[in-house]
Amino acid sequence: MTSPDYQRIVERLIPKPDGESPVRHRTGEVVAVNGDGTVDLDLSGVTVPDVATIGSTAVGQIVQVLVWAGDLLVLSVTGGSDYALLGEVTSNGSSGTMTISGIPQTHRDLLGIVHGSHPAVSGQQQRTVSLRLNNDSGTNYRVVRIDTDDNGVPTRSSGLAVNSISLGGFGDDTDLSSARFEIPDYSQNRNKSVTFQSGSSFGGSAGQSRAAQGWGSHVDATALTDVRVIMSVENWRTGSGMRLYGLGRK
Repeated sequence: MTSPDYQRIVERLIPKPDGESPVRHRTGEVVAVNGDGTVDLDLSGVTVPDVATIGSTAVGQIVQVLVWAGDLLVLSVTGGSDYALLGEVTSNGSSGTMTISGIPQTHRDLLGIVHGSHPAVSGQQQRTVSLRLNNDSGTNYRVVRIDTDDNGVPTRSSGLAVNSISLGGFGDDTDLSSARFEIPDYSQNRNKSVTFQSGSSFGGSAGQSRAAQGWGSHVDATALTDVRVIMSVENWRTGSGMRLYGLGRK
């Protein structure tokens, strides 16, 4: 059995200046977006790292690639997934806020998933988790929420001119809590509508469980580029996290 000749593979993907063509067009898939603005590309099953790009891209997008003189440049997006991860953050336990900023404006709708807890000892009460958009702490939100109490009985709460959207309560370190929220047309210059659901437990094996669902809005007629989830009183426990997904390519 012979081993692959990787040099020949590279030469086929990135021809030399005196090769079969000084300039060629290829298509590739973005597999990673790097902190310095470059991307990692999948070209015919081979991952090429740190490729420069002249436009914004997201993981899962299919892009046009210019190949010349042993170099590559992403020219434009030709297509991509209707469902793509746009951002992710994991808490190290040192802050009560988890933030995803610089959200790519590549999709129509935004889906957020939050999981985790606060680090207080078992038996502590729930802590309220709030959603803040574009780092706006002004009284530009409104919210209507239906919660269940410890016996499963629904209660209703609402707020006008509040400074965030309350998603419900999250439990302590020994319990599992989660929330999801959806924001349609997040990349449009218009006020934002938010629907959400959450569920949690607290107090350990002898504790209770609660759930919440509701609707909120944010009066801010600009595209959404920053999402924050804030734990009241406590920090987020290490390992808690938030993920944002784009739904439906523009």
